Amino acid sequence: MGDILHYRFPNKEKVHVTGFFTEVAAEIPENSFVVSDFKGLRWYSFVPSSSDSIFHSENKLPLIISKENYIKQAIEIVQELNTTALEKVVYSRIKEAAIKTTDYKQLFDELCDRYPSTLVYLISSPKFGTWMGASPEQLIGFENGNGSTTALAGTKKFDDSTPWENKEQTEQAIVTGYLLEQLHSLTIPIKEINGPNEFQAGPVKHLKTTIQFTSNVISPIKIAKQLHPTPAVSGYPKQDALSYLSKIEAHNRFLYSGIIGFYSSENTQLYVNLRCCQLEEDRAFIYLGGGFTKDSIPLKEWEETENKSKTLLNILQNP
Repeated sequence: MGDILHYRFPNKEKVHVTGFFTEVAAEIPENSFVVSDFKGLRWYSFVPSSSDSIFHSENKLPLIISKENYIKQAIEIVQELNTTALEKVVYSRIKEAAIKTTDYKQLFDELCDRYPSTLVYLISSPKFGTWMGASPEQLIGFENGNGSTTALAGTKKFDDSTPWENKEQTEQAIVTGYLLEQLHSLTIPIKEINGPNEFQAGPVKHLKTTIQFTSNVISPIKIAKQLHPTPAVSGYPKQDALSYLSKIEAHNRFLYSGIIGFYSSENTQLYVNLRCCQLEEDRAFIYLGGGFTKDSIPLKEWEETENKSKTLLNILQNP
């Protein structure tokens, strides 16, 4: 039995394909839908075929931590940020939730209706199980030599009209600075920088900066690999943050905060895999992250992840 791929880019038509996800050992094939794990160590490319398809189970349930343990770890993270060279750490957790239906295709359609400005997808393979998401964060958009990338960081509830605090502005500035730094390291010319501006993503809103650039020499997939994982999903400095996360995150992120989307040398749309969940029968395991700086308040970081979970919960549990 084959694998499943449903996706819809912002304000585009839905695409429904059957076939197989294959693990890519070296060069990422062009003109294909691709997905990677968080650290970019495993890449999967979808090969269409006219096969029957079923939804697959991962058979390995993710680790859930309690609020108490989250807060305890969060306190230690803030202490680390105040006593070391680390400037930001994105600590993640997993929330388990019952779902209203096992008709995953229905849930995909409802996500498309609710969030027209996100990449919405539903994928299933025995290689990684069944995943669904609605990501607002474009890593690379590329067409005919013109490209863009997005710094999306800092989070508040969508109806919070108070000024953005220094903590959120610092988060956003770190991500923007990192992206510019990486593009400069590839000698890619910057055309324009727009932002930061408020950007609503379902039940939350973020600070967003869009960076436009040109590149006729370096492939968009190479640029994406250079940028990812950005401080929006890992931290800064990146290698120090990744090393620290490997010590404190007891769960495997799997596909959460990896790269997902369509790749070709002429037209690429690659997103960071956020606001996503792993589906297992009548349950969803929602992956959630929060950006910590030295000014973070642990309880507020927990509440931020709870607010982010509503992007999917509003669909998964809507009666």
